[in-house]
Amino acid sequence: EAVTPADYDPYCITTPLDARLPGGGGQQVCGLYDIKQEKFGKFADVWVQSSNFGKGTTRVSNFVTASVDARVGSDIRLGGGVDTGRTVTDNCFVVDSPQATRVVEVTAGVGERAVEQRYCHEVLGLLANLQVKFNGSFPLPGNFALSATLQNVAGEEIRADYTATTAEIAPSLHRPLSGGRRTVSIPIIEPGTEFENRRTQVDLRLSRNFRVGSGSTTLQASLDLYNIFNANTILGRNNTYGPAWGQPTSILPGRMVQIGSRLTF
Repeated sequence: EAVTPADYDPYCITTPLDARLPGGGGQQVCGLYDIKQEKFGKFADVWVQSSNFGKGTTRVSNFVTASVDARVGSDIRLGGGVDTGRTVTDNCFVVDSPQATRVVEVTAGVGERAVEQRYCHEVLGLLANLQVKFNGSFPLPGNFALSATLQNVAGEEIRADYTATTAEIAPSLHRPLSGGRRTVSIPIIEPGTEFENRRTQVDLRLSRNFRVGSGSTTLQASLDLYNIFNANTILGRNNTYGPAWGQPTSILPGRMVQIGSRLTF
């Protein structure tokens, strides 16, 4: 092999002081590696069994779903369900860089040492995968009908990819980064641990059917109201740590009214 785990040098960084980061920041993160200068850019294609490098389960999901669809009387319909589960993504095996392994040391202070996953072993638990959805339709006077849907799903995952400079890394690595690189991106929030607020959206539809002529032709007129509570939940965020970190890149569209019709013949 052109490169082995022994061809990498370890180093540490110190995360920025920021109350929004785990522990308020200022923690030393170790278990990071940079390839030796003389090995940079070298490679060799070798075909071997993946089991030689450990067990990588890649992605395993176990979910359970419960749903109900009921009719109350002759005109009221109610339905909905709950869906949740656990997803594990595991790529904790080493081909070349030891950084692919699971454990990284994080030192929070003198004499204090913790070990956390970083970050080949990612777990999305029950709450992160929980989806709750309900719907129903109800008759109203004057041949009108009211339909409603409610959905509650997990919020956007919060990550922080910190761009560490070679000047920050060199004191620990005892040399500049290999290949003339000036920066390296390092995730400093464990995946699957922090999320934006859950998204709750309620939509309504008011409709009425009209008979057209003496045949079977009908016209359905409808008034739809989407996101009636005008929720502004974050759907996308900037996960690169810096001045714009955490700023939304997309949010749930605001309250919207739509008028429509459907002709059936």
